[in-house]
Amino acid sequence: AGQTSAVGATSCFPAPCTEGLSPAHALANPDGTAFACSGSTGDVCSFTCDPGYEAIGLHVCFPDGRFAGGSCVASACTSGLSIPNSATVCRGATGDECAYSCDCGFEPMGRRTCASSGAFVGGACSPCPAGQAGIAGECTPCAGGFEPSESRCDCVPCRPGTAGIEGRCAACQAGRTPSPGRDSCELCPLGTASSSGVNCLECGD
Repeated sequence: AGQTSAVGATSCFPAPCTEGLSPAHALANPDGTAFACSGSTGDVCSFTCDPGYEAIGLHVCFPDGRFAGGSCVASACTSGLSIPNSATVCRGATGDECAYSCDCGFEPMGRRTCASSGAFVGGACSPCPAGQAGIAGECTPCAGGFEPSESRCDCVPCRPGTAGIEGRCAACQAGRTPSPGRDSCELCPLGTASSSGVNCLECGD
């Protein structure tokens, strides 16, 4: 097994391998062509791996005509493991994606992957836009009569004397007062007046 001969030969010699010539992620040749092993039974093929991968084992030409035993395995990322405003710690090797979550008041933006440089790159926790609060890792507009809290972790009622929609509360103009739900400013009823836009007070005699 693993030996061959020519017509009329008086001895056998190692047969060349014809399969398993290119380990996955083996670095291409300088001219850009795909790397391919060559050799006969018992020969060992030396190869280099793409950036972000490392060679493991010996790639040997076996008697069945196949190179086997060596491979390129993805290298683990050792930096970029943490993300600002996130409790997630990324783990993985070249090509892996890190599924991350964000602190309240922030939401995930983009994918974070383990690059061939050995660092996780991409992806970030972005602050919720104005008028929105981050609940369960997703920024959502506050309902009418509510606005984001200072931490933007939840929505709180508009402050006294203010009203608004889409998470933007503003003071009411003079002559008006916030509606019961604080989602709009209403005209003061007949016989009342407001100079501050907070409360409509009854007029005197």
